[in-house]
Amino acid sequence: MAQPRRARRRPNAHVEAWLREWREEAGGGARARAVYDRALRSLCRYPLPLRSGRDAAVLRHFGPWLCQRIETRLRQHRVEQGLPPSPPAPTPQAPPPAVAPPTERYRPRPRSAPYILLVALLRSNDPLPEAELLRVAPPLCAHPITAPGGALSTLIRRDLVRRHGRPPRYSLTERGRLLAQRLAESAEAPPLPEHPAPSNPAHTAMPSDSPAPSGDHAPASPAPSEDSAPSEDRARSPSPGGDPEGRVELRPGRFEVVLCADVTEGSGPGRSRGALPPLQAVGQRVELRRLPVGDFLWVARETDPPPGRPPHELVLDVVVERKTAADLCQSLSDGRYREQKWRLRRCGLSLPVFLLEGLGGAQQLPLPTATLRQAAASTQVQDGFFVKHTRDPRETAAYLGLLGGHLQSIYGPQSVGAVFARQLLQLRGLGGAQARALLQRCGTPARLMEALQNCPDERSRHELLRDTKWGVLQRNLGPVLSRALAQLYGTKGPLH
Repeated sequence: MAQPRRARRRPNAHVEAWLREWREEAGGGARARAVYDRALRSLCRYPLPLRSGRDAAVLRHFGPWLCQRIETRLRQHRVEQGLPPSPPAPTPQAPPPAVAPPTERYRPRPRSAPYILLVALLRSNDPLPEAELLRVAPPLCAHPITAPGGALSTLIRRDLVRRHGRPPRYSLTERGRLLAQRLAESAEAPPLPEHPAPSNPAHTAMPSDSPAPSGDHAPASPAPSEDSAPSEDRARSPSPGGDPEGRVELRPGRFEVVLCADVTEGSGPGRSRGALPPLQAVGQRVELRRLPVGDFLWVARETDPPPGRPPHELVLDVVVERKTAADLCQSLSDGRYREQKWRLRRCGLSLPVFLLEGLGGAQQLPLPTATLRQAAASTQVQDGFFVKHTRDPRETAAYLGLLGGHLQSIYGPQSVGAVFARQLLQLRGLGGAQARALLQRCGTPARLMEALQNCPDERSRHELLRDTKWGVLQRNLGPVLSRALAQLYGTKGPLH
């Protein structure tokens, strides 16, 4: 015969009996009975015995009043059993053993990513987020890295670094601190700079000698050499190795402006409706990369590098963080939005842009539209970012194309002829075809001024460009525009 199953003794059977007794005393009050029912179900799932009413505070549906009532009843029960009212204090446990020093089996190579991360965390008093580690570590590593995630996983697995918080921050364990101190005491530990150059997926840094930015989100241009406008400067940057003496310089006409997009813009759910397909549909050249910050940025790439060397790339000053309405809701809920603003503020690029897409749509969102608009206003007013609103991916692609064209016109090579053409187009009544005809005849302002000075009298100067042919019908430029150009480029004093 099968043995009867022995009933398992419940650790808090007497407390459960008291709760049932109090539930019956509650009478016909359905609300009071529901309170005791919820507390009873929570207590039945608790596997440890309650030594006092304070121990029940960790359970759900046990408020201060119910815990105090259990404490009073427990004291009464102990007195009835001939025991002291309060349970004896637990015997003190032995202190935990000291952390054993890390074995010599794992010692990261000098200037490797784990080596630099350990030293950086040792010299920081507070836990650091991944963005701060990304700012400090890459310039000191032997090989460029785009994210320290792989090295951090190795250190966490070896119990040298702990991860806590959301967004995650990292600090050293006791074993990791001992190992980091041993590495820092060695002569191989490199000094950490206070403000290192920001890392970049293209192994080079941003232009540092650019003039002050002009407009809302467009930096000033690096300017051409002898055959270009004299008011601009060249694009320069610190060398990839971080040496301030060695600099990378891209002269006008020897680099191109390329739009780079993060790899998440070309993959993942819903990306077929993103900004990448409209950009590619209009012929915009886009390169997918894993960007450490932002979703879109522009680089100036060398067009004629020497054989055997990859082309230099300089990151321009504009970086765009694109967020749809659904992505903004999720970022605000999980805390990524604050971290992304922190990354953009510390990335080293002077003109970050938050591009918010579709906030005014009628789609169902987890957060109210007023909350999203308040977050956008706070980003612009309180945090100081430039915020651009677009309605859909087509408008986003149009804005990115406009911004890229503006950067191309600023950073691209500008010859004297191009500057002369822009000057001519500012005259009232002078169009593109007429400016093209004047460029073919004169070429530069200096040649036009020389031709005007060679005229014998003022009347011949006013009629010098009158018979200039322009357009398909080969019409004459006319006396009005010829006289205006003669006065503009042939008068030494002020115009009256």
